[in-house]
Amino acid sequence: MRDQNELLEHAVYCGHFYGTPKRYVQEQIAKGKAVVLEIEVNGALQVRDKFKDSVLIFLMPPTMEELHRRLVNRNTEGALAIEDRLKKANEEIKLVDKYDYLVVNDDIANAVNQIDVIVEAESLKPKRCMDAIKRFAMGSEAGTPAEALSE
Repeated sequence: MRDQNELLEHAVYCGHFYGTPKRYVQEQIAKGKAVVLEIEVNGALQVRDKFKDSVLIFLMPPTMEELHRRLVNRNTEGALAIEDRLKKANEEIKLVDKYDYLVVNDDIANAVNQIDVIVEAESLKPKRCMDAIKRFAMGSEAGTPAEALSE
């Protein structure tokens, strides 16, 4: 898929290849849906390059110690892989300023709520509400959004 330019983003993360199929994302956007991608920093920055109005949320555990504890408790990777992921986390945190929001995942319910709030707030930005603005203007005597809003 990468060689056929069918991926929205792709990256090698700790020795593993990852990517997001472009077609699925485009289909969801065309339906007016918010698309949430769980991807690493380089992939997120690739998405930002292609979709300038994308919203990047940096999700992180409260501490490196907690990240280490979570990785160990998953029991899915050996010590070397965990060490690689911790090194990668130290590199990625340096790019947090490229993101729009930071969510600290100290409590899953709280983190989910914060992400929901961000998605809701972003959906209310005027640039994302052009259909509502057009409907408003069409129903007004002024005829255009700029004229209707200036009255």
